[in-house]
Amino acid sequence: MILAVAFAAAGQGDAPASRGAAPAAPTAPRDSVDAPADEVDVRAFGATGGGRSDDTAALQAAVDFAASARRTVVFPPGTYLVDAASNSTDPKKGGIVVPSHSTIVLRRGAVLKVIPNGAWGYQALLVRNVDDVRITGGGSIRCDRAEHDYRDAPKGRGTHEWGYGIAVIGSRDVVMQELTIEGCTGDDILVGPTGVIPRGDYVPSERVRIVGNRLDGARRNNLSITGCDGVQVEGNVITRAGWNDGVHDGTAPRFGVDIEGYGENGVRWETALNVIVRGNLLRDNLGASIGNFNGFGVVIESNIADGYIGYGYGAETIVSGNVIKENPGRPMRCGITGIGVTQARGTSNSVIVANTIVGFETGIDVRGRDLVVASNSVYKARQKGILAYTVANARIDGNVVVEAPLGISVDPTASYVTISDNTVTRSTTAIQSGGKQTGIRANRIDDANVAVRVVGGPASIEDNAIDASGLWATSYAIALGGADLVASVKGNTFRGLKNTAIIGSGSTLRIVANRVEGFEPAVAAMSFSKIGRIEVLDNTIGLARVSDGAAAITVSETIGALVVGNRILSENGRALGHPIQTDHATASKVLNNQTSGGTLVTHPTDMVQGNLSF
Repeated sequence: MILAVAFAAAGQGDAPASRGAAPAAPTAPRDSVDAPADEVDVRAFGATGGGRSDDTAALQAAVDFAASARRTVVFPPGTYLVDAASNSTDPKKGGIVVPSHSTIVLRRGAVLKVIPNGAWGYQALLVRNVDDVRITGGGSIRCDRAEHDYRDAPKGRGTHEWGYGIAVIGSRDVVMQELTIEGCTGDDILVGPTGVIPRGDYVPSERVRIVGNRLDGARRNNLSITGCDGVQVEGNVITRAGWNDGVHDGTAPRFGVDIEGYGENGVRWETALNVIVRGNLLRDNLGASIGNFNGFGVVIESNIADGYIGYGYGAETIVSGNVIKENPGRPMRCGITGIGVTQARGTSNSVIVANTIVGFETGIDVRGRDLVVASNSVYKARQKGILAYTVANARIDGNVVVEAPLGISVDPTASYVTISDNTVTRSTTAIQSGGKQTGIRANRIDDANVAVRVVGGPASIEDNAIDASGLWATSYAIALGGADLVASVKGNTFRGLKNTAIIGSGSTLRIVANRVEGFEPAVAAMSFSKIGRIEVLDNTIGLARVSDGAAAITVSETIGALVVGNRILSENGRALGHPIQTDHATASKVLNNQTSGGTLVTHPTDMVQGNLSF
């Protein structure tokens, strides 16, 4: 359910009340309860904490009095029952209403327990249109998920997904620290606005800190962040969002942390701005560990998670330094993933850097526009290490991918992707591109069955180091194919190959200044056929075959190939057979090549000049 629609329909879009006003004529304490002069004990207002009677009125009186006197209200150990749906007209405005300038301390052992109810929405603590609130102390808020009556609700409210432990709505300077909140029918904590942007009454929550809490077992999300400007989520333990408790299932999206504004037809109703999610532990959340659906200026860093992190349609997102290790009991599609480009910005302008990802079908799924994916480590992805899909203008730089069948993949839907300075080890195919304008530069590729496969272009493959010494058999090191392919292969180094270094077909290929060392197979080191235009220039091929014969460069079914300035030598003294073979092509120019013996095999229509055998 889109949260903004829920707010508007639930009355959260009302014009904001006077901010920071003290309650009128708060009730003074009735009982003599020892407490420091700067504290108010809720028992002094008649709260029992015995877990048997409704303490809502007493707690509300204590909170109101403490705020008016600028004193701290304290909940000693005990179980305090609260009617979280106390507003019968609008359940979203019930519970204990927290005034401005409130400090609420739930001592360890204090439990604020929601009385089981059948309301479609509620909150134990409502922080609405106020300033300067602090809720802390090591105690707990326990909601009624397991005991809730889900049978009745107005039309559109049947999921009962609007029950919260704490709802912070249109408020500023709010801290929630060292609490345990669990078992809500909606979210353990909601941070959102009042009003909507087009109506002119929009008030986002600002400067909210959620620090050192334990959030567990909400039916929807453990933490939802909607219309805001400045939220810090740090050092929390966030677990089991959306789980099925054996009686009641969760409800979508079941995220540990959900960052989600709302808009329609290019018009923003509410926006999540400037959110930091840092240093949290996230376990067993059934959807994303952290999802930024469409927030702007979001930083997700240094978290430990066993589910995916999503940057959705977000812009100016940084996903940095996270450790994401897939829970083998809950296989997921991606470790980090996006969706696309927001209409509001027209760019993602985001960075995914220095994360460690273990498992998942795909380690990192790159989507959007204007992205940098750098210095990440991806281990044991079941299909792809890094996938560039429906992305434009992306840099994939300096990553390490180990043991993924397909190390780095550029989908045909992608364009202007640069893949540089990555290390890919033990893949079936290390790098594959079907996209437009792909640059594959200065990567290190070890022990891949196919190092680089290009099926779309234009593409440039330059200065890569390819070593297959650790494999007993390989396919082609660089494979180029596609009737319309335009590609340049330049300055690459090949070692330990068990099959052809470069094989290709296409529209236009330039094979320039590559170096093949210790080439042992009894096949051509470079082989090309059915090409509109092919240039094979200034390459060095060192052959180390165990038997005499075979070719180094072959061109077939092609007109007008240029084979110029190449150097082909035997590294172990074995005789070369046919170092260059163009007899199945026509009108080739075979010029100024150097070979250590052997015979050039050419076509009568070829121009053959200046070649040297030494």
